[in-house]
Amino acid sequence: MQDPSLHLSSGVPQGSVLGPVLYNIFTSDLPQSPKVAVATFADDAAFLACSRDPKQASTLLQSQLNITHDWLTKWRIKASAPKSHHITFALRLETCPSVNLGRDKLPQSTCVKYLGFYLDRRMTWKDHIKISAMKLIFVSKPPLAPRKTVRTISFQQTTESSEQYTEDLIVSTLVCTQLRNTRLSGNPNSFGRGETVLN
Repeated sequence: MQDPSLHLSSGVPQGSVLGPVLYNIFTSDLPQSPKVAVATFADDAAFLACSRDPKQASTLLQSQLNITHDWLTKWRIKASAPKSHHITFALRLETCPSVNLGRDKLPQSTCVKYLGFYLDRRMTWKDHIKISAMKLIFVSKPPLAPRKTVRTISFQQTTESSEQYTEDLIVSTLVCTQLRNTRLSGNPNSFGRGETVLN
């Protein structure tokens, strides 16, 4: 039996074996402004602009968002502005001016989740460590069940999975601590003052 064929005028079919490869080919020409770093992973994209002047950082980021919006429109890709975040990484309290993706103003955040890491505006990793610790406490508790046999089976399964999960969380926290202790400076593409990120 053969599935009926379907004509796709744009995009990549979800769930297919070749989907990730086709998506990478489809998005390989994502435009980039000269002074903005673009980081992509699967269907996530982050744009980083760095400047000591917050207005300049937002201007650089806005130019990137403008060419990205034109590219998205051309290839009929819909980005979700409400799911995107605009954050300023800086030690000072001043926040970069807001930016837009098309007509939609991007919501400003003080903490964003990107590729499993929670990044706060001062890069202290407090939110990431707090959330990781809460997950660790939740996983370490055995589930309650009405019958003894069910409890024994599920506890054994949970113990094995929680040991691996606990190990992953500890490694994640150690990586964050190492990153927190590392001072990134001098590189225009590294986190610095007035930097703005779109997730």
